[in-house]
Amino acid sequence: MLSRFLQEAAVRCPFATALTFEGRSYTYGELDGAANAVAHRLVQHGLGPGRRAAVVMMNRPEWVIATQAVLRTGAAVVTPLGSGTLPELRHALDLAEPDHILAETRTAEVLSTYPTGAELTCVDADRPAGWESWQSVFASTAREPVATVVPEDSEAVLLLSSGTTGLPKVVRHSHRSLSTIVSTWIRDADLRTADRVQFFFPASTIFGMSTILAVFAQCATLSFFRRFGLESMLEDVQRSRITIGMAAAPVAVAMANHPGLEDYDLSSLRYLVWGATPISKDVAQEVTRRTGVRWLHVYGITEAGQVAANPVDEPERWRLDSPGRIAHGLDIRFVAADGKELPPGEPGELHLRSGQTMLGYLPPEADSGVFEGDGWLRTGDIGFLDEDGWLHLVDRAKELIKVSGFSVSPVEIEKTLFSHPDVDDCGVYPVDDPVAGQRPAAAVVPRPGADLDPAELIEWTRTRMSSYKRLAKVSFVAEIPRTPSGKVLRRKIPEVVARAVTR
Repeated sequence: MLSRFLQEAAVRCPFATALTFEGRSYTYGELDGAANAVAHRLVQHGLGPGRRAAVVMMNRPEWVIATQAVLRTGAAVVTPLGSGTLPELRHALDLAEPDHILAETRTAEVLSTYPTGAELTCVDADRPAGWESWQSVFASTAREPVATVVPEDSEAVLLLSSGTTGLPKVVRHSHRSLSTIVSTWIRDADLRTADRVQFFFPASTIFGMSTILAVFAQCATLSFFRRFGLESMLEDVQRSRITIGMAAAPVAVAMANHPGLEDYDLSSLRYLVWGATPISKDVAQEVTRRTGVRWLHVYGITEAGQVAANPVDEPERWRLDSPGRIAHGLDIRFVAADGKELPPGEPGELHLRSGQTMLGYLPPEADSGVFEGDGWLRTGDIGFLDEDGWLHLVDRAKELIKVSGFSVSPVEIEKTLFSHPDVDDCGVYPVDDPVAGQRPAAAVVPRPGADLDPAELIEWTRTRMSSYKRLAKVSFVAEIPRTPSGKVLRRKIPEVVARAVTR
């Protein structure tokens, strides 16, 4: 069971630091005891095998304690994003139908008008009406173990998909599939007991859940943040001697543009992980040039966890143009639109088969067309393997822009725009065209103080790509809509552009 990672660590290294958060440290013994105390209370409230509990919080130690407690009861834990709005949370909870909801004050207030028959628990003292406060329970370190045994293939964790092209789906993982993902991540990251891992992405994602469990499995230390802040991130690396850091395109761009980046001692970092978003080679190289820190390029999906990674033990072979080689234990194939399997080197939709694969989606009808015969999962990502076995990703199948019969990758255009020195962030999306059907357009966040012109950026891309990839227009915006993990929400870009134009 997934609860074993923390429980076994509490036996092996009870006084070792498991987690730091906002100036406070928590040992493995303290976290384990608190999880047991909450699990006892949940059992008293009827939670157990076959049931579900939603943990709706931002990153904080109570999120870890709550998810561990739910798993110990034998129930499945549902992890909506703690930063979600009421419509977003309602969508997730309506699909998952939890029997219990554990929230912090902010999310409890957001959910105060949500109609539900679930038990309502707030981890803080200042709870809204109708919510019971368990602040004292979460602060307890009662050590009596709780470990309800359930089958390894039973439902364990329900995560939200990225929702980049439509409403998010609930992704159901078993104890077995997520345990396999954790083992893969430990191997691909070469995670060690001495490591201090910094994490500020949402814990409620597959990346967050697998990283936290991997840290526990190795008795390492997690430096946990409520959210990303560049200064606090850099200061923490220097002060805490962080050995493994995390990033995505917006984080890397912020680092590359920081005028005082060289003032920080980042020498403790073994590497920075680049995942969730396509890598921008120029940005990555600029950070490395200024700091000496290398990037470990990886690729994963909510439905199956870690899929590929650069060889962590061979840094001289790390590449920025590929997320690496396929993870151990995964079978893959690339399939054309007509269903035919493609030979090496030809781009097609990536299908995979492994013990890491999800149980399925909620709603159940979303499984249609996702699973093929013999256990193959369609990822929706377009890519190919080169002659040396390195994975190359082209784009999401559903996000390709069709221009006069040609498939245009928004990611390719975004990489080109990121290479412009005055572009801070960008997102490419389709617009209707009476002749071509669709054309790519771009929303761009200029670097502060830059004197940019839309025509300049259109010309920048025109001279670097085929003519059919030429941008129809460029709009300047204050922010690119992204998922908490950093992926561009293309379906929301037109709204952002429209608001920017009307200001």
